Parts: sequence; structure tokens; C-alpha cells
Amino acid sequence: MEETYLKLAGNTARRDMVKDIEQMAHELESTPPHILDGVPETLAYLPSTPPDLLTKGEPAEQAAKVERSGLQPHFDAIEVVLEKDSGPTAG
Repeated sequence: MEETYLKLAGNTARRDMVKDIEQMAHELESTPPHILDGVPETLAYLPSTPPDLLTKGEPAEQAAKVERSGLQPHFDAIEVVLEKDSGPTAG
């Protein structure tokens, strides 16, 4: 967010705005993600072989979200990718 603000504001960027953005980013990073009702129970109900989790985004940010969610024990593997697509298919 800070990088985008500085790029868009250019020479008009204000220090107080940068501080506000840093505070908002800190709050976002420390807020646990919202888990839909029933998700932990459903994951616990799955067969004895846990599923894999595939998520998209910036790796450190996504890993932190999964950790804050408390759901990581329900997955056998967690993979973070920059893009979700099917890629080339075998022909």
C-alpha cells in the first residue's frame, strides 16, 4: 500500500499519510482472517489423509494468513502460487 501511495502521490506524498498507511498495514497483518462457520469442523471431518491447500498471492503474506487462521494442521501440504491456472495440458 505504501509503495502504491508513494508512486501515485509522487512529489505530493505526505509523511503523515505514510505513517497512517503503515498503521493500517500493521492492523491488517495482525487481524485473523475470517473463517466461515463450519470450516474447521468440516476439515476435521475429512478422511484420515488431509487435503492440500493451494492459495494465490504473495508467499509471505499468504503463509502468515494461513498461520493466523489456525487451520494449517488440517492440511497435508500448503502451496502458495503467484497465479492459479491450469497451465499446459498434456495432449
